[in-house]
Amino acid sequence: MGRGRLGSQQDVQRTLAARQPAAAAVSVSPADAIRESLRNDGTMDLAAFNKLSDDDMADILTEIDQYESDDDLKWRQLQPTDTQRFFNQIGWADEKPTILDDKAYEAARKAAGVKSLYHTDAPYGRLSTQRMLDQFRKGTQYLSGGLHGDGTYLAKSSSDSWSYGKFKPTARQQKMFLNHNAKVIDEWELHQKFNTWAQAHPKAYAALRHMRQGYQDKTAGWSSIDGSKSVFAAMLGYNVIKAGSYYTVLNRKAVTVAKSHKIYSKRTDWNNW
Repeated sequence: MGRGRLGSQQDVQRTLAARQPAAAAVSVSPADAIRESLRNDGTMDLAAFNKLSDDDMADILTEIDQYESDDDLKWRQLQPTDTQRFFNQIGWADEKPTILDDKAYEAARKAAGVKSLYHTDAPYGRLSTQRMLDQFRKGTQYLSGGLHGDGTYLAKSSSDSWSYGKFKPTARQQKMFLNHNAKVIDEWELHQKFNTWAQAHPKAYAALRHMRQGYQDKTAGWSSIDGSKSVFAAMLGYNVIKAGSYYTVLNRKAVTVAKSHKIYSKRTDWNNW
């Protein structure tokens, strides 16, 4: 009995030892782990993505359109771009803003010591501005194309913001302020960091330049970081890009929004409100 038990233990140890090489053989690389996550539930861990090698990061960025189709994005009233896909995948597009009634909004804004910023939507195709407003507050964030990064654009001036509504009668304007969740980077500083990073990540940098953006199709004969600089800002942990009197919001948890809004045809002046 005793000898049989010892033999049994040795057999188990030999079996476990034999299995170890097999387990090592099926280990998953960091890049493949990200691909598996994207295939399974459409998500990507941003911290894990940031740790990838230049080659792997470039590959993931190039493959990004394989996990969410243009038709699916359009059906959800989202941009059929790679920048939109990236923010969907890292979860930022699903973060929501804080909405306060006007009295509470003003109290919170004054306590934060900041000024209101303004965002205006124009009707687009069959989408009403009321639906756009509801999506911004309750749905998935739509990343508009822009020269200062793809995202939601805010202006310091209400009158300036109205121009984004193309002066359409049904254009709707919201006001909001940057709250304590906002991580702001100046566009000039972002470009400096981008240029330094590009020297160590030439392939990933090229992939960012060629990814489909709000103002650039993937098949375009030229490349740009106008829209994809938002992706790089997110990689650094920033959720707002400041460019002069404009702000590009990459994650709505960075803003607190007033419950009321204005419609262009019913406005009485051009002043900030």
